[in-house]
Amino acid sequence: MVDFRLNDEQTEYQKLAREVAQKQLAANAHKYDIAAEPTAELLHQIWESGLANVQIDSEQGGLGLGTWDAVVVAEELAAGCSGITAPLEASSLAILPVLKFGSGKQQEALLKPLVDKFGLAAVPFNLFCNPPCTALKAIKSGSGFVLNGEVAMLSNASIASWALVAANTDSGMTLLVVSLKSPGVESVKRPYLLGRRASDVACVHFKDVMLTAESVVGEEDKGASILETVRSSAFVILAAGAVGVARSAMEHALRYSKERKTFGQPISQHQAVAFMLADMAKDIEASRLLTWQAAMLIDKGEKALSHAIFARSFAQGTAMKVATDAVQIFGGYGYSKEYPVEKLMRDAKMYQMFDGVANKINAELGRELIAAACGN
Repeated sequence: MVDFRLNDEQTEYQKLAREVAQKQLAANAHKYDIAAEPTAELLHQIWESGLANVQIDSEQGGLGLGTWDAVVVAEELAAGCSGITAPLEASSLAILPVLKFGSGKQQEALLKPLVDKFGLAAVPFNLFCNPPCTALKAIKSGSGFVLNGEVAMLSNASIASWALVAANTDSGMTLLVVSLKSPGVESVKRPYLLGRRASDVACVHFKDVMLTAESVVGEEDKGASILETVRSSAFVILAAGAVGVARSAMEHALRYSKERKTFGQPISQHQAVAFMLADMAKDIEASRLLTWQAAMLIDKGEKALSHAIFARSFAQGTAMKVATDAVQIFGGYGYSKEYPVEKLMRDAKMYQMFDGVANKINAELGRELIAAACGN
């Protein structure tokens, strides 16, 4: 029988992340949602607590946490404020291919500095979608490349030291690491986001950016297969964030339903509201267990893409439904920025848009099921 109880170490990481989330994130969530800007101060505090880039190996000075450990932390931080912690989430996605396919020299140069002092990595919004999509072109120049094109939405564009991007090359797609301080890299526009507004997202142009052969992660033209290998890990990190948003929305709705009274009793005692809360709780628990199951399989080295898609698809749908129902329970107050649930509803929607819209994820799940039924 599979045991999903957290071990002592995981429980300690969960406790630490929950404490940071409640004391430093939840208390500032409204402020930075209104400001619509990333907060270096709070991100630095989270980094100092050891909860940033948690999967970087101990050889580079990191914690070297497994996937299951990482998603436990990710859920707690997102429950505090998924907007403030979006840069941490994006950085964790960017380092995945470097962790698995980067050379020792690359890992030392790229990952160790993120541990030695506060630092994050950048990643395009749609890097892990299937099939991979990129507007970047890398042309061979000697042993290196010249990079041109645009990333419409680059997460951590202004606060990261380097970005992991995919570029079309002669015979396929290649993953490249680009210093965001390189000549020819220009951030041109920061969009006005619907949700997760404290995140750092911008449109970035790359014009004749010179890259050496050491910029290639893995092998040239093998970027698509590399991304396929790490997509499971990326999906469970995103799923965990969605679980955190849903949990926060349910907790706010539950507290309000116990305080708000109609007809002489708390609205939590009305059957319609009680049913909504019950549905929230069961769907959040199912989302969490699907996420933990996929993470556990990844840590065991087993094929887990279908399970990761199950987790992400269900978790992002749950986050949207739970947050919407929380707004409903708050009634007219739920529509006001003075109360937290309207922000959580907007944040939940961003999870459905990140790296491929919800319908695209479900279509991919259908393809996985058909392939499995055909024995492929």
